Amino acid sequence: AAAAGAALLALNLIQVWFAHYPNSEVMMQAFGLAAVLALARSHAERDRFFAPVAGILIGLLLLLRFDAVLVIAAAAGGLTLGAFAGQKPRWEFAAALLVVLFPAAFYLAGPMRAYVFYPLTFIGNLPWWQHGLLGLVAVIAVLLLAVATRRPAVRSTVTRYAPLALAGVAVVAVCYALFLRHPSGRLAAHDAYALRSFANFYVTVPAVLAALAGFALYARSAFWRSPVFFVLVATFGFFFFYKLRIVPEHFWTARRFLPVILPGTLLFAAAAAVGAGGSGWRARV
Repeated sequence: AAAAGAALLALNLIQVWFAHYPNSEVMMQAFGLAAVLALARSHAERDRFFAPVAGILIGLLLLLRFDAVLVIAAAAGGLTLGAFAGQKPRWEFAAALLVVLFPAAFYLAGPMRAYVFYPLTFIGNLPWWQHGLLGLVAVIAVLLLAVATRRPAVRSTVTRYAPLALAGVAVVAVCYALFLRHPSGRLAAHDAYALRSFANFYVTVPAVLAALAGFALYARSAFWRSPVFFVLVATFGFFFFYKLRIVPEHFWTARRFLPVILPGTLLFAAAAAVGAGGSGWRARV
């Protein structure tokens, strides 16, 4: 499945086109997916070597693209879910990540301030009470998480149903975006048809449906081997298919799909077709 997904990625139009000149999306693809693999090795397999490697790779992404905050958020979400399955976060990962985050923060706030002008302006214009509310929600979430991970009943429920819930939300969202979503009101046409554009131009609709089947099948059987990967693909999909955040007529629109969405789609499609995943030959056909 991995070999088939990699071969499909190497032959894909977007990958071939954007890999022939230096751009940040190709590097983000390499660093981001390597970081996810390192996280899986360090947390699921308890390998101490890969924990700082993952932290450094994720931190370096902030020196590359601001989209890296999505990788950090997905890593945090996946590691949080992993805590319910007994995968305790390693301090080496957090230490290595912080070592890179501090210079990255100064870099973005200084020389690259124009690059992050929009998100910084948005955050700066929030009323003081919203900042306080976000801080309060964060503190409450941490406290609830600390209590929940110590209760066997809660841990068992999350371990059993979290993968199925994520897969269910993904199935509903993809079917809605492929077949039902249309422009209306403040929803522009290029945003409403974002997933259809990706499917029709770059991977075909059957490939997207196969990837969805692979996501659902493997969420049931292999989610806890790398919860960060499942959360990462879902996070990027929801974020960019909700709104592309780029001029839609430009070919650079395809760059939105390059770091995570395209390799994730091809890997899950290949996994559905040739992988075991607890599914029989009928499901693979």
